[in-house]
Amino acid sequence: MVSNKNSLFGVFAVHSPESCPLNNEKSKEIFKEMKRNLESNISKFNVKKIVAFYMSVLEHEWHNFRSRKRT
Repeated sequence: MVSNKNSLFGVFAVHSPESCPLNNEKSKEIFKEMKRNLESNISKFNVKKIVAFYMSVLEHEWHNFRSRKRT
């Protein structure tokens, strides 16, 4: 058996229609800041890469899948 030193995990979030980044300017800025923080802190949290990012506009939720180096 080959040992894989990476693990895959997901982050799931839901927001209300009123706070949707598409309709709320403050939420939009927070969302953009979250993206910048994800990118700038990727190595700090031992994340190898962001594998996928999916946002469902109708359900007001987003999914973020990451590959992480096991320690």
